[in-house]
Amino acid sequence: MESVALTVIVTYKTLPGKAEAFYRAVTESGVAAGVRQEPGNHGYSFYLPLDEEDTLVLIEQWENEDAADAHAFTDNVKKMGTIKPDYVLETKAVRYCRYKG
Repeated sequence: MESVALTVIVTYKTLPGKAEAFYRAVTESGVAAGVRQEPGNHGYSFYLPLDEEDTLVLIEQWENEDAADAHAFTDNVKKMGTIKPDYVLETKAVRYCRYKG
């Protein structure tokens, strides 16, 4: 099993009723599939919270910080930037490293 050194949890607060449409737009555009092919990517999965409407959570897993940093400059991120305005009000991304205690 490959090691994941960095997990990024991105929370998207969407326009009312737009969380699922945003997910479809991202997947149908090829962004999600493209990110999964980026060097150092070990996961790119979306989740809908059970108790929170108008929210979509994305969990990204990266081999290291360099891979995650490089991702920010890809065509996939540029394309995501063209999709978000139609669906997203607020984006919060938090990076987590594996606890080594």
